[in-house]
Amino acid sequence: MMEGRLQRYAASHGGGMDLFCYGGLESSSMDAKIRFSMDGCQYEYLFSLSGSVGKDNRVMISSEQIRYRDTINQSNQSESFSTLMSVDSEHTESALVGTTDVRVGKVRDFLSSCAVLQMCDASGLEQMRYPSRSYVENGTPLHPSADSLAGLAAMLYFLKQNYAMAYREICESVRSILPQFKEFHLVPEDGIIPLRWLDNSDNGHMFCSHHLSDGSIRFIDLAALLLQPSETLPAVILIDSPEQILHPYAIGELEDMIRDAAIHS
Repeated sequence: MMEGRLQRYAASHGGGMDLFCYGGLESSSMDAKIRFSMDGCQYEYLFSLSGSVGKDNRVMISSEQIRYRDTINQSNQSESFSTLMSVDSEHTESALVGTTDVRVGKVRDFLSSCAVLQMCDASGLEQMRYPSRSYVENGTPLHPSADSLAGLAAMLYFLKQNYAMAYREICESVRSILPQFKEFHLVPEDGIIPLRWLDNSDNGHMFCSHHLSDGSIRFIDLAALLLQPSETLPAVILIDSPEQILHPYAIGELEDMIRDAAIHS
């Protein structure tokens, strides 16, 4: 929603009504409230979704509201929230996307920084193996888009070029569950970065991503997410069934990575 892709998401998941209970038979609306603290204030983002029955089969945003209260200068925590933004008419994409209000923009940026990974969905595994578009501007690698699993190679390249310590920690973590692994070979080729790697035989042979098992590629993806530096770590990370298809030893390593990431996220 924060990137203006609600309709595209709904269309790729069977249409607007499929997002609701029993395709809208039980309920054709959804309400949500997200509360978080930022810059000395407590914020609430509230929104309502409704299904559009008919030919277009879209999902509509019925209302959006941002409320806040000061948590630094107010000793009384029971103080009511003040409204920062309120939109009560139906719209197809979030009103936060095109806002020019600085405070509303900060709320949008915070919500955009939240990362959700559904590791129980195996359809993303093949995407992780794909070459990534290299995110480079003026010779400097940029942080790849977090909404694409196909950005794994670009993410590793970004960390290698900008945060060498975090990149080395990721490689060490991969070696702990894949002993023959030595390092990644991440070289942009015509704007594309293939996910290649070397083993510890030192014979120069280059392995590709399809030489990695599903469990290994999934662990690498989780390591790249959880071991990145605090400066680039998403504000909130939600991972659904992270232990899926991982080796029992890798699950233990994953637990350590989650504990470390929780300190900064």
